[in-house]
Amino acid sequence: MRILRLSLLTLGTFGVAASALPAQTVVSDPGTTYEISDLTGFTTGGAGMNGMSVSAFFTDGSSSGGAWSDLGGGNSGFSSALFTLSFASGGDTFSDSWSLVNLYGSGLSRLILDGVPGGTVFDRDVGFGTTGSFSGRDFIIGGGDLNRTIATYRNQVRIMGEAIAGDLFTMLDVEFGIALASDLTFQADTDNIPAGGFIRPDPTVVPEPATMVLFASGLVALGGARFARRRRSADEL
Repeated sequence: MRILRLSLLTLGTFGVAASALPAQTVVSDPGTTYEISDLTGFTTGGAGMNGMSVSAFFTDGSSSGGAWSDLGGGNSGFSSALFTLSFASGGDTFSDSWSLVNLYGSGLSRLILDGVPGGTVFDRDVGFGTTGSFSGRDFIIGGGDLNRTIATYRNQVRIMGEAIAGDLFTMLDVEFGIALASDLTFQADTDNIPAGGFIRPDPTVVPEPATMVLFASGLVALGGARFARRRRSADEL
């Protein structure tokens, strides 16, 4: 199910009409379905996301990224010469904020977080969904969105043996319509797969009808090509 949520920046003392404000858009892309063994509980801090893949892209074509890990000073995240993304190691992603800082001379245009390597999933605010996952929190920028941001939750997740609830995803893909020049904070809830558990592409998912039609068409075309080659060979004899 594709879900669309819009939230507008409240300017307050700036006195600008709400209709003139840029919109922050949050959507879901079911993508590839993943299957997990179970969840650890309702609270995830920065230390619980170690191993998660972090990637940032800039308007001049540069990029930087790596694995989420301990940064010291009570924070976890990823840091390079181009940018830093961090979260309190003992915090709670439901209520606390992430910090994103652009250290580069070019604007930061996109941020991708892939939770699979760190046994982490992103939890949307769609009410009580997957077993073991409390109500989540959608991506939202602290203080309002000045960057015309589109946040896409990709690759839906379900617990093995259960139906898809539509609240969990493996990836958070954030695109800044106006590239980020300095820093911001945001909120986005996550959950964890326990040690010894698994997260993997769902082996039970059946390809969609359109995919099957394309596959069948390919087989027909391949068969026709082989028949034509055989007929040409027979004619030459």
